[in-house]
Amino acid sequence: MKIYLIRHGQTEANAKGVYLGQSETSLTSKGEQQTAKIIEYLRMVNIDKIYTSPSNRCKIIADAFDAQIPIIVTEGLLEENFGIFEGLTWQQAKELYPEEWKRWCSDFSYKIPDGESFMEFYKRIVNAFNKITEDESHDIAVITHAGPIRAILSHVVCGTHDAFWRFKVDNGSISVIDVVDGYAVIEKFNFDFK
Repeated sequence: MKIYLIRHGQTEANAKGVYLGQSETSLTSKGEQQTAKIIEYLRMVNIDKIYTSPSNRCKIIADAFDAQIPIIVTEGLLEENFGIFEGLTWQQAKELYPEEWKRWCSDFSYKIPDGESFMEFYKRIVNAFNKITEDESHDIAVITHAGPIRAILSHVVCGTHDAFWRFKVDNGSISVIDVVDGYAVIEKFNFDFK
């Protein structure tokens, strides 16, 4: 089984450099171009099934396939809920909420007010990924966000969240995981269409 981990195209929030977890935002013109290229690529590799985050920036890719391919929308693939940091740059979050920022940066179990902790997020993503790997489809697209892709890659590489920040996941990029007899290997990482 091949799992294609796809990060949505660039959004207005990405271009501004703000935390955008579970809020909605529009694609930029660059994001629209990236989306079109992802759709074209997925048609070439003959995906059997699509799992997608419910965020519009992800579903726009899945929706291009209409009823041709089974599409499963799963909350487990949502980006982290950044709570009070949502819509802020890291600098703004640090200045407006210094204590919360400090705790969030130093304690993975700290739950952001109105949001979730990093460990809650990581466990949610790993649970969603483990269910996907039990699917009997041959080639699966997983359309999601940077955080979930980093969490999945870290889980595949070391079985924990320890490698999370060692992966740079660009907008509009695809990483491919090959799963054989339950053993996952990163086949391609973060390739895009530039």
